[in-house]
Amino acid sequence: MFMTDEERRQKQLECLKQLRPIDDTLMRCLFKNRPRLVKLVLRIFTGKPDLEVLHSNTQYDMKRLAGAKSVVLDV
Repeated sequence: MFMTDEERRQKQLECLKQLRPIDDTLMRCLFKNRPRLVKLVLRIFTGKPDLEVLHSNTQYDMKRLAGAKSVVLDV
């Protein structure tokens, strides 16, 4: 059975309602190519109103370095 465009849209909306800003899928979409948004969030989190963001990446992998564990930075 095929879904109509409206049924597909409703299903997608239901999936979106379940997402939180901390979810990787939404995080990537929210912050990708939006350094002004990254700056705003970081200013709020750090309490530093003069903080500047020169560049931002989403899902940036930092591979294992000299015995340290690898990490993935969301933004």
